[in-house]
Amino acid sequence: MELDRLIKQEEALVFDRFDEDTAWAIGSKLVGVAQAQNAPVAINIRTPDRTLFHASLPGAKPANDGWARRKSNVTLREHESSMRFGVTLQTKGKTLADHGLDFALSLIHISEPTRQAEIS
Repeated sequence: MELDRLIKQEEALVFDRFDEDTAWAIGSKLVGVAQAQNAPVAINIRTPDRTLFHASLPGAKPANDGWARRKSNVTLREHESSMRFGVTLQTKGKTLADHGLDFALSLIHISEPTRQAEIS
């Protein structure tokens, strides 16, 4: 996904207000979609200071919860989606470590070849 497209999406997808009711509505909708697809996912919607919605569907593993927490850590630190941050890093040829982020605590969306290179 192009960086420009991600930036435009983030600019367009801004809530006038976001509270517990908003989190419940979004989370419930996501659960319904995931259940219809039998997707073994964890859904985590949070603000900087607390979790507003969380669900782990059948088949989700404990690692799914950790994955969501690590992506949230990046978003809360960088004030942009973990996907956008990952694409930005990839474009610049940088890694999490270049930004002082611990891989055990942080996660970004990166392409499979990049992930394999970082693991090696």
